[in-house]
Amino acid sequence: MKLNIRKRLIMDHLKVKVTGVWLLITMFCALSVEGATYGQHCTINANCTDDENICVGNNCTCSSTAFRRNNTECATKIDLNAVCGESTDICADSLAECQNDTEYKCLCKDNNFENKTGLCSPRIAFNVTCDNTDSAASQCSQANMGCINDGSGIYRCLCNSDYYESNGTCYDRMKPYEACDDRQCVVHATCNVGNCTCDIGYEASPIVSPTQCNGAGGETVPILYILAMVKVLSQMLISF
Repeated sequence: MKLNIRKRLIMDHLKVKVTGVWLLITMFCALSVEGATYGQHCTINANCTDDENICVGNNCTCSSTAFRRNNTECATKIDLNAVCGESTDICADSLAECQNDTEYKCLCKDNNFENKTGLCSPRIAFNVTCDNTDSAASQCSQANMGCINDGSGIYRCLCNSDYYESNGTCYDRMKPYEACDDRQCVVHATCNVGNCTCDIGYEASPIVSPTQCNGAGGETVPILYILAMVKVLSQMLISF
């Protein structure tokens, strides 16, 4: 009986010791991370004392909205179109970067454009719907595309009138006398036997190295005249 009591006392004593050691270790760890600066050990964000620092992987580091400046401090990332002065990834918009445009500014990366909300968005490919209320001229993936009504009321990135499309790319329309395929010629011209030919009533202009077809569409005048005469004659016949 006495032996069991002694064993119980010994076990209780050991438990108290283990608990005390665990508390000391916990307190030491907590105290050791208080006031942690950039790169130092931490367990929670509150341990990091530097501005714009958070605890990531048990180390104090810059938050997602900050960057490391001059290896001495974390600073808030820079807004779009604001001066950045450095060529590293320090812009707030993930699709922007610090570019030298007369001076270093945060500008949208290649193949992106600044949309009407002031953020960067990927440029839009041919025949994909676009926002016709956005004044950004560069929202379509090519300079010779525009946000155009496709005829059904839907706005898409389509070739501007002076260009034709082939495999998703817009090319300059073919001029009079140039080799062509269907629907590749300039306005008032048709691809005829493999060459752009001005429509009836239109002439290649200028005469030397023509770039367009000009004219008043004179072929329509006789037709209108004939229709008018038919109307007059039919009224005369009815009156008899």
